[in-house]
Amino acid sequence: MTFAVSVPTATSTTVLTAGPPVDPQAVASTVESIAAALTDSTAATPTVGPTLAPT
Repeated sequence: MTFAVSVPTATSTTVLTAGPPVDPQAVASTVESIAAALTDSTAATPTVGPTLAPT
């Protein structure tokens, strides 16, 4: 989960740096939503975790 969460965080940072002004709270909310979705999908389908790890 740590790896999956860190990826969208890095992407959001890139968008904030290179893109137009973005509300940091909106970005944080989006990251939390993605992390929650990943957590839910992982809990529902345990095979997703081991499949993503080698990739």
